[in-house]
Amino acid sequence: MNGQHGFPVLKADTPHGTERRRSPRYRFSEAMAVQCPGGTLMTGISVEISQGGMSAMVNGLLQVGDAAEVYPVAGAPVQVRVRHKLGLLYGFEFTEISAAQLRQIAENWKKSYAWRLRSRNT
Repeated sequence: MNGQHGFPVLKADTPHGTERRRSPRYRFSEAMAVQCPGGTLMTGISVEISQGGMSAMVNGLLQVGDAAEVYPVAGAPVQVRVRHKLGLLYGFEFTEISAAQLRQIAENWKKSYAWRLRSRNT
């Protein structure tokens, strides 16, 4: 069963049951910035990324549902919506991202440790 962008829907056991993801995520740590529509600029560092979104530690206050611009993501800014918040850790869903950025994220996934582990186990 394929999900968004042709990747299989992943199932992972979690403490809260089975989790379904539209695209694989992997650890990705890079300095970044979050620009809010009102002009507020916050810095942060990414934690994980997938073709559907990313998580990041951000030095600022955002609310679930807020829209923002995050950059750089695969070399350019992307529009996001805050989907999860735990302290300073935020989960962002990409709402506008280019095909080139999606390809770059997919290429980086294939270079990741998570992909190598998964390839060995299949």
